[in-house]
Amino acid sequence: MTDLTRYRSFFRIPPGMIYLDGNSLGPLCEPAERSLQSAVASWRDRAILGWTAGEHPWFEMSRAVAAKLAPLLGADATSVAVGQSTTINLHQLLASFYRPAERPKIVTDATSFPTDRYAVVSHLALRSRSEADLVVVPADADRRLSEDRILKAMTPDVGFAVLPAVVYTSGQLLDMVSVTAEARKRGILVAWDCSHSAGVVPHHFLTDDIDLAFGCGYKYLNGGPGSAA
Repeated sequence: MTDLTRYRSFFRIPPGMIYLDGNSLGPLCEPAERSLQSAVASWRDRAILGWTAGEHPWFEMSRAVAAKLAPLLGADATSVAVGQSTTINLHQLLASFYRPAERPKIVTDATSFPTDRYAVVSHLALRSRSEADLVVVPADADRRLSEDRILKAMTPDVGFAVLPAVVYTSGQLLDMVSVTAEARKRGILVAWDCSHSAGVVPHHFLTDDIDLAFGCGYKYLNGGPGSAA
């Protein structure tokens, strides 16, 4: 097990506080503080030239961050994009890959993070569909999701699925590889929400042949206010 205690001194923990909320907002750390100060200095000294000049041109920042995230995801840097929020990114995936005219139903689960379900429901409305096209897989009595039950819900009229890599209420890790492969046999694309797995669970998107994934940097990747997804 990796000893992480040496990193403790990097973080600015408010006096008298035991900080356990890093899953939604990481505490400020010294490298982040230096980066913020550097960005402000670049804005002050270069103005609009900050987009293309300096040590860290703003125009290239999303690509630079994507390259840093790629090893954590087991993905090629060119297949990773950083920007917006988790919900906006999910909307973009639905806009790009959901084909309601062909197979209108979308599978999700009863334990999904609420905003994921809100995004799917609102996107169905944007496509002139109704919530009747949402297939919600219930959890078992012990709050676990059954991969078999998920696959049984993938009927011929389903074309898309939005599922969690890790169930945020229980910590259950779903078998992304087998579910993706079985869904592909049925002609179904799966978009995995990795908000609660990126940074804490090893991912291998490329070798595991994952179709689509989205997530955020403001949970276990310790992102701060305004952190992109």
